[in-house]
Amino acid sequence: MNIAKQVCAVVLIGLMASTVSIAEENSKNQWYLGAGLGISELEPDASGTIYSVEDSSDSGYLLYLGYDLFDNISIEGHYTYLGEAVMSPTGKIDYKIFGLGGLYYFYDEEEDHKDLAGFLKAGLGVMKNSSDLKFERQNDAHIFFGAGLEYAFDNGFALRTELDFYDEDAQLFSVSLLKRFGDNERKTIIKDDDQDGVINSNDRCPKTARGVTVNTSGCEPDGDQDGVIDRVDQCLTTPTGTRVDTSGCELDSDQDGVVNNKDQCPTTPRGIQVDISGCELDGDQDGVVDSHDKCPDSEPFVRVDSKGCALDRDKDGILDSHDKCPDSEPFVRVDSTGCVMAQVIILKGVLFESGSAQLKDESRMVLDDVAETLKRYPAMVVEVAGYTDNKGSKHYNEQLSARRAKSVVSYLISMGVNGENMIARGYGPVDPVANNATVVGRAENRRVELHILKR
Repeated sequence: MNIAKQVCAVVLIGLMASTVSIAEENSKNQWYLGAGLGISELEPDASGTIYSVEDSSDSGYLLYLGYDLFDNISIEGHYTYLGEAVMSPTGKIDYKIFGLGGLYYFYDEEEDHKDLAGFLKAGLGVMKNSSDLKFERQNDAHIFFGAGLEYAFDNGFALRTELDFYDEDAQLFSVSLLKRFGDNERKTIIKDDDQDGVINSNDRCPKTARGVTVNTSGCEPDGDQDGVIDRVDQCLTTPTGTRVDTSGCELDSDQDGVVNNKDQCPTTPRGIQVDISGCELDGDQDGVVDSHDKCPDSEPFVRVDSKGCALDRDKDGILDSHDKCPDSEPFVRVDSTGCVMAQVIILKGVLFESGSAQLKDESRMVLDDVAETLKRYPAMVVEVAGYTDNKGSKHYNEQLSARRAKSVVSYLISMGVNGENMIARGYGPVDPVANNATVVGRAENRRVELHILKR
């Protein structure tokens, strides 16, 4: 173990010496002072004695004073108290160390004591022990070595964590805080050949024209990174990675006003009006562009033929998209759902206020469909028949059902149906369709029917 420590120390000292000899830049010398706490591991050699180590772990502390010679090299003196090793039978041995060594720092970038750095250390130390046991220290002078990490803040303070090995029987893992005193400036020859304010070592464009504004790398700004500098770029916010022309604007090959990057139809003929995706307009979104659409106002997403007109395969006047009976015989009379009209149609959903001929709002949707159907067949003659349940007198129910039938006719006339083709009649409680003995049955009997008199 002694040989390994000595080899490590020799290699580190040699590395420091070679670095000193070739250093071309050095920082202003700085003093620093630090203190820390740690956990020690102590293994005194008790072989050949009646004693053994009962507890080898303890807490300790260290104080150190250092001096930065160069960017990567410092010298440091320290006092370390490692605590006590507990021996069995009862006894304790404490450890105190005085030492002087060198540190070599490793940086990710060329920074002297800035941000995070790793370091190696090695040197010579003197170990002092005291104990209530009889012991003999064979060698109080020793070579020590260690390694750690140091994070330096801009205000001169730094945090350090390290693992140090002292001789064979003692080591300490510690965390400490240190403070450097004085400036930390490099002696560097600064050149700026193109006089743009960026020194040559940092200038990626060392031949920039005089008087031109540049960024921190010494190049003219190109805010959108399209390869065209801002000074001549007519489109300063082009997305990164997009192909541009010499003016810095995105390409528009078909010249439809939509750049290639967003153009889903990049070969649109010249002069054609397009939407925001660069494709010809299709106002009703039926898949047939407006320039070829014979029915440009068809409902969106309805199936259409090649001319853009909605399909009606059975020719019943109800488009396939709304036709619940799309295979009915051609030209038969159908209702609003596209199905063949029955001779008697119960208008389910036509409701009135209680004891009144006033239509409820939800009835209007049903009657709107009835109106569309009747207008489609202007020669059709129908009877609007009103019915009630058996509650109340027959005369009252006949009058109420007649008023309700007339209310339906009036609404249909308001929707454009020919009033001469409609007859309103009230039948009261006759011809019930359900059992009047139940609430549900009576509700079904209170209805309006459409009787087709002439197709």
